[in-house]
Amino acid sequence: MGRRKRATKTGGILIWKPVGITSRSALDRAERALDAGPLGHTGTLDPLAEGLLLLLGGEARKFQALLTDHTKSYSALVTFGELSGSDDAEGPLYCRVPRVSLPTREAVEGALERFRGGYEQIPPGHSAIHIDGERAYKRVRRGEVVEMPARSVTIDRLELVSFEGATCQIEIDCGPGTYVRAIARDLGEAVGSGAYLSGLARTRLGGLVAESAIPLEEVTAERWQSLETLVNGLPRLEVDEPARDRLALGQRVPHPLPDGVLPGSALRVVWCEGAVVGLGEMRAGVIQPRRMFARS
Repeated sequence: MGRRKRATKTGGILIWKPVGITSRSALDRAERALDAGPLGHTGTLDPLAEGLLLLLGGEARKFQALLTDHTKSYSALVTFGELSGSDDAEGPLYCRVPRVSLPTREAVEGALERFRGGYEQIPPGHSAIHIDGERAYKRVRRGEVVEMPARSVTIDRLELVSFEGATCQIEIDCGPGTYVRAIARDLGEAVGSGAYLSGLARTRLGGLVAESAIPLEEVTAERWQSLETLVNGLPRLEVDEPARDRLALGQRVPHPLPDGVLPGSALRVVWCEGAVVGLGEMRAGVIQPRRMFARS
């Protein structure tokens, strides 16, 4: 029986996941390097993708959903003239018959405009979305035909960076739930040649950027970051000690709406004297505790 890992202290580490491994494998390797666990992460990257993967431990795992639900940035390579059964380079790849001509740069620029702001996107069948209680990709691999329901996605920025031959590079800022593979597929459909996602890097997670990431092979306990560092850029509520204690007991406390917050419901990080003490939901001038915790 293996030696039990020590409990992970509250906080996290931002790594750069390499191409060729799953997000779960990257997480497992980080746990071994830290000799600690369990860890969680904020958004899966496919094996053929690289980029930012935020790993969380201890009380920080309570913030997993909040840290996942924000804008992400990607640099993507799109290859025209072929289709993919998975909408990316995993394939299988196939050509339309007869082979169509490749699009011009002007055609691609024009087609991108229809996706800016957002659109109704049909997720790839090779995805982890549950369909009738089972992951879609498992059903597809059994040869089943899976009807994926469309969903509204938000595209804040979509820019053509380069175009050469059959391949272009685009940069994307998008909201949660967006499949870049599906953008590549739909872009190919829009220009009439077909296309698939041939490369992908996630370069930003909310306020976390690529320059702050640690290569997976350099993960050590010394590179661990505090929860306060990780959530510093998220919407916050400042409370005093009496209010913190009441929230920890599950009681609501009155609080003025912060600047820029509209009336209604908004999940925010609760701070007290420079430390994060939990999550609260802002409702019409009252903080409703959601996930509070005590820290030494």
